[in-house]
Amino acid sequence: MFLPFVISLLQSFETRIDHFNTMDKRNFTLYYSVLDQSFFSESILIYIDEFFPIDQTEKNIPVVIKQIAHQTNSTIITIQHRYFHQSKIFNNLSIESLQYNTINQRLADIAALSRHLHKTQNITRSIIVGSGFGGSLAAWFRLKYPQYIDGAWVSSPSQLVSKFFFDDANKNIQEKMDKISPKCAQITGNIIEYIENKLIENKQNYESIIKKNEIENFTKNANLNKFSSDFIKDIDYIEFNNQRNDKITKNEKIDNFDIRKIFGLNENMKKESVMFIISEMLVYLSLSNSPRRSSKNINIEKYCSEISTWSEKVDDNTLFQFAKLFNQTFNDFNINQTELDPYASDSDNPPTKFLQNQRIMLHLRCSQLGGFRIADNDTKIRSKMVNSKYFRNMCDDLFKIKIKNDESIFNRLFGQLSYGGSSMWLSYSSQDITKQLLSNVKSDMSREFYVNEIESESYSDELYIGQIFEHLNGHSSNNFLNLNGHSMNVSNSYPEDLIRLKNDSVDVISRWLNLSFDDHCGKWGTRILNHCKCNESYSGSDCNQYVVSKNQFRTMSAITMLVPTLLVILVAIFAWCFILEDSDSTHFVI
Repeated sequence: MFLPFVISLLQSFETRIDHFNTMDKRNFTLYYSVLDQSFFSESILIYIDEFFPIDQTEKNIPVVIKQIAHQTNSTIITIQHRYFHQSKIFNNLSIESLQYNTINQRLADIAALSRHLHKTQNITRSIIVGSGFGGSLAAWFRLKYPQYIDGAWVSSPSQLVSKFFFDDANKNIQEKMDKISPKCAQITGNIIEYIENKLIENKQNYESIIKKNEIENFTKNANLNKFSSDFIKDIDYIEFNNQRNDKITKNEKIDNFDIRKIFGLNENMKKESVMFIISEMLVYLSLSNSPRRSSKNINIEKYCSEISTWSEKVDDNTLFQFAKLFNQTFNDFNINQTELDPYASDSDNPPTKFLQNQRIMLHLRCSQLGGFRIADNDTKIRSKMVNSKYFRNMCDDLFKIKIKNDESIFNRLFGQLSYGGSSMWLSYSSQDITKQLLSNVKSDMSREFYVNEIESESYSDELYIGQIFEHLNGHSSNNFLNLNGHSMNVSNSYPEDLIRLKNDSVDVISRWLNLSFDDHCGKWGTRILNHCKCNESYSGSDCNQYVVSKNQFRTMSAITMLVPTLLVILVAIFAWCFILEDSDSTHFVI
């Protein structure tokens, strides 16, 4: 489908720093952008991204969203979240400054934006759309502020159900690895355990076939904070395309060489943080099929195909081979692996944008969301050092927040385990690492609440809204998806059920957006479950009939009773005065 040229217009408005304290009059500037060839129409799609700059968000809006906007003549709005990028509140990220970094404040920001748009534009219909954490915000907003929004389209909401410490992600990733190769998870677990032992022993001497001066020159000249894909490529014994059985020469030792260096990490990094970052590599590899987070050269399939050829007995040669894969992964994702350390954000003014964003999100997780991925007892792919104690200490050290097991309190505030909202289309992939948290959320047609789990061989928080539909529209050529467990390439074969699901979702969202063009509900009421809840003084199925409200009726009744009463009183007073005056005059004459 041809899409017209889209104009992007950055705008802003003033809103409260604290929406829930009437005594606090301070404001900050919240930025949003308008994407539409005709600037504003009567219906809008509010697209909630995660925490990317607005210009990056605009580039990542799925094609299908733009198509829906075009065919329904709707305007796309994106918002820049408070604290992030242009929408800064304070000049620092101190603990005191972050006290307004809450879910409720963010939802109130979206409500303020909705009020601003309705006040300045002729808006009759609005749908909120989001994926990942943005999807969670979209779902919560529909639940908390139904008067501002007519429906929500939510893809893989990462935090719709909160759980502070989450170990199911390891099982999901291991299932994926086992499908590729039964040896992949086992060898990975052995390597993780080997690195743990190295860190615990604090062993400084590593045997290698490389001469001492070669390593010293390499580590001296290498940019260890941002490895290039050339990392260790000159080390003779590492060859991934043909396996070698080179033995380590015992008389060649390297003194004072910290294991952290070969992984590009700071020498003073906590050993728990080292294991956290190494374990996170598998999460990024699982994200590699996401349109936004794509890796050029490596993904979970390539990783498992390579590592499965290695021996299950781990030695230092294996360690260096694994380090190369590790550094290649983060280089391809354009991520400085050292910055993934939560403690790297332990500053009121983190030096990089990545660390600034990480500090904001860590604070939100420590204070409300949770979602910390920890080790479990059934798998070995995440280090046992990455446990609840590590994250509890981190939250206390960075923000003076002591985590309590209170996710049930959070869930009660945001819809319980069974989401209670209406007019929402929810979807997630069978490979989502938070899939278990959504298993209790079921469809309810009576309130137009649709839940769709899509069978997929890849994970992506963008999978449903973005990736599937863009494959169906021919924007990609190599992704395997299925709805009934049948493997197929969607670029060459589109199963009827997948196409039907795509069409159904587009029809539902378009219907929600188009309702305002057929009735007056958007102007004089709020549509809920296809019924219009009218504002005061309006009635009818479309709220297009003006009626007398209860207050108006009471006022009119009071007036109709009061006016005759007053008239009687006035007549009585007049008569009394006249008779009294006449009586006095007669007495004087007599």
